[in-house]
Order: sequence, then structure tokens, then C-alpha cells
Amino acid sequence: MAIEANTGLSGTASSGVVGVVSSTWANFPAASTVPSGTVRMASDYNNSEWVSDGTYWKPRGGRQRPFVMAAAVSSTGTTSEVNAWAPTIPAGMLFPMCNVEQGATITKAGTAGSITLRQRYNGAAGAICGHTLAGASNTVGGVSLSRLAAGVASGGNITLTQGNMSNTASGLGLGTTTPVYLTHTMANAVTLNLTMQAGNSNDTINITNAFVEICG
Repeated sequence: MAIEANTGLSGTASSGVVGVVSSTWANFPAASTVPSGTVRMASDYNNSEWVSDGTYWKPRGGRQRPFVMAAAVSSTGTTSEVNAWAPTIPAGMLFPMCNVEQGATITKAGTAGSITLRQRYNGAAGAICGHTLAGASNTVGGVSLSRLAAGVASGGNITLTQGNMSNTASGLGLGTTTPVYLTHTMANAVTLNLTMQAGNSNDTINITNAFVEICG
């Protein structure tokens, strides 16, 4: 595995020590221009580490967490769908056959109405690409996990397929609704909006933590 020398280029301080170069994602060189196996750290994406395979930058170790919610988010006094978190995956961070996983921990104060979490593609009003199940009024908390699985590349695009677990009691998540398929251009950024909606304005919904991981 090649490790770039820490030379002070692309926004990193020069130390004279061979190690992983840290820079913003925008200052990453094209993966095709560095030796396969080169490791680089994205300083503006949670210090996640990426390895060039000669064509794409892929998460070191097969999984990285470039996004973590900075603080808890609450919604109260409304039954409108509220845009709680909007992490933007930059151009080039998704690649063929990757998986995008988003997780969140939720609590609800009050039992007057239902609770609905949704994941939307590119905007608070974008296509639903993740969970959209309403919990009953007696729901007071839970954990959500949604997954988008990429297929092979075609003309610079990948198809992202929604894959959510609806019942994990037996360790196998099977769904009964038709998956969502989205065409994503790898050269473009994409925002995955996490929204929440209360069925009764007397209830308060809290997302205490959330993350996005890139796997592959």
C-alpha cells in the first residue's frame, strides 16, 4: 500500500515525515493519477481515510464515516415535515458497487400522535429514498437504518437502489414494498435529507444522533 509523503501540498502542513496526507476532499488528486493503494485523509469529512484503486477513491478498510450530526435536532409544535439534517456527499465520493448507510437514533416525548422519518434524495422535497414508515402514537423512540446500494457504472452514472430492513427479528430484513431506484451521476454531489414529522403538534421528536457511512 502506498502512503503519500506529507509534503505540505494541498493544504497540509509539512512535517518531513512519511504519512497519510490530509487535505480537503476538493484537493484530492484524481484516483487515476496516484499509485493504486495510495491513502489520503479527507480533513473536511470527519478525517475519513480513502484508498485509491487506480480508478476511484474507496473507503479505507471497506467502511468510513464521513458524516456525523453535529448536535441533536428537535421538532415540536408542528405537524409539518421538518428537514432535520442534510449531509451532502461530494462529487466522486460514491463509486460503482458502493453502499451508503444512514443511521439515526430517535426519541419522542408525548403519545398524542404518530412519528414519521424519511430520507430524501437531493432536497427536503426530493424523492423518498429511505424509510418512510409512520410509528404509532405510543412510539417513544427507536433506531433507523437505511441503505442505498449502487450498481455498476454506466456512462458515469450509478443506480442507487433502496434497501431497508423492515423486520430483523430473524436476522433477515425483508420488505414488501417496491424499492426505489435512483440514477446518480458520480461527478455530482448529492444531499441525503433526513426529515421528521409528528402526527400531533403536542409531541416533540428528537434525533439525538445520526451518521452516514460509505462502504465498499
